[in-house]
Amino acid sequence: MNRLYDKIQATMAESKLKGWLLRSATASKRGRLDNGEVTKNTLWDKLLLKKVQNLLGGRIHTWVSGAAPLNPKVRGFIREIFSCYVIEAYGQTENVGCGTGTSFVNYQKEDGCVGPPQPWNEIKLADVPDMQYFGKDGKGEVCFRGDNVMLGPSEKTAKTIDEDGWLHTGDVGQWMENGTIKIIDRKKHIYKTALGEYIAPEKIEGVYGKHPHIAQMFLWGSSLKSTNVAIIVPEEEKFMKEYGKDRTFEEACADPETAANFLVAINKFAREDGVKGYEVPKAIYLEHELFSIENELLTPTQKAKRPSIQKKYMSIMEKLYEEINN
Repeated sequence: MNRLYDKIQATMAESKLKGWLLRSATASKRGRLDNGEVTKNTLWDKLLLKKVQNLLGGRIHTWVSGAAPLNPKVRGFIREIFSCYVIEAYGQTENVGCGTGTSFVNYQKEDGCVGPPQPWNEIKLADVPDMQYFGKDGKGEVCFRGDNVMLGPSEKTAKTIDEDGWLHTGDVGQWMENGTIKIIDRKKHIYKTALGEYIAPEKIEGVYGKHPHIAQMFLWGSSLKSTNVAIIVPEEEKFMKEYGKDRTFEEACADPETAANFLVAINKFAREDGVKGYEVPKAIYLEHELFSIENELLTPTQKAKRPSIQKKYMSIMEKLYEEINN
């Protein structure tokens, strides 16, 4: 969905006329969606959007998204362009994939929420004192309990399922006024730098992932380090337009000057989006090969295998720290 969104946005940027037409079309469709109408029979559909809709066959009725957070802008844009229902589900393999889910309500808000609890499980938000999230404030680690949760507790599941049967997800959620859950942070994979600052790498990677020149990112640090470093796989086509200079993608990624300039640009982008100074990477390595299931750096659901990525790039990241110290 993200790549499709980026592709359409790039098409809009190629021409002021194309951009104006698509923005007008999506604004018109948004008005209808907000009034509860999902249709492919508008004039905009027939004259302009049908061509885009046909990229995926032209007959999409419902689009289900899961496995990773979906940017609300992307969800809204997909609904406007393809005139379909978008259901965003949230859960884990350990609770059979779906603990919450947005509904078929036509006028659902594009607010980043993942819907209310589903009838087969209950939810509580557990305190995360280190991150200043407390259940009494409507914020905390999302925990599931119900018949859909895997069996436990036992010696092997004790870290995941507590003695009361609650599955601890590692995700931090917030109750919204309408009874839905919004995922706002991540508890797992958090580390503390030598300066005492807590870092939630996946949350930061999510911000950098919005940059059009970034395809994948892995942020890393530890309690022995005062700063962070990162492994970044650039989005090849867009990256090469700006940094190619008559060379191959691999050559551009290997150029230290290019990496330095790229780091300045993406850090500026991230800071403008709320990333704090102590959270940004101080050095990066540009990788020309995507993390994938084949190279065992992604799970089958396209999530990063953080221990595997860390192991593969540890020597490179240590060199990055040497460069920072020098």
